[in-house]
Amino acid sequence: MQTASEALAAAIGKAADIVLFFTEDLKGNDWLHRPCDKANCAAWTLGHLILSARSMMTRAGAADLPPLPDGFEKRFARDDTAPFAGDYGDVSQLREIFKQTHDRFVAVAKSATPAKLAEAFVPEHRLFKVIGDMFAFAPTHIATHAGQISTIRRSLGRPPLV
Repeated sequence: MQTASEALAAAIGKAADIVLFFTEDLKGNDWLHRPCDKANCAAWTLGHLILSARSMMTRAGAADLPPLPDGFEKRFARDDTAPFAGDYGDVSQLREIFKQTHDRFVAVAKSATPAKLAEAFVPEHRLFKVIGDMFAFAPTHIATHAGQISTIRRSLGRPPLV
């Protein structure tokens, strides 16, 4: 029988696997393609998911997070300009950074005790009352952005993968 932590970790891992699967064949400018004005591109999306996972792990008390290249947090911020930038630097590392980050995220979720999952989310958040709520939200958040990447793929003329 799976524990709650194991189930949450598995869901986070599977959602991350989908993102990696959908981005496996992206090359060069594919990473910057937007299916319509002001839509997310795959480069920003992966950067955003990396930063979101890091934030969630930090909120859960995790340490020893994979290192990020200089300027990463600013380049992939959720401000008024970063999501719409035309250049994200060397995007060839994004998949590996995403994989390392989400492998660590899976390990953090898997090791969460029932007490950690029930721990109050501080400071308060409109979506999460406890740490377990945040872990339960993570696969949905990742999969939502995987859907955006699927749309990017289709608008590049690629066939559906699933």
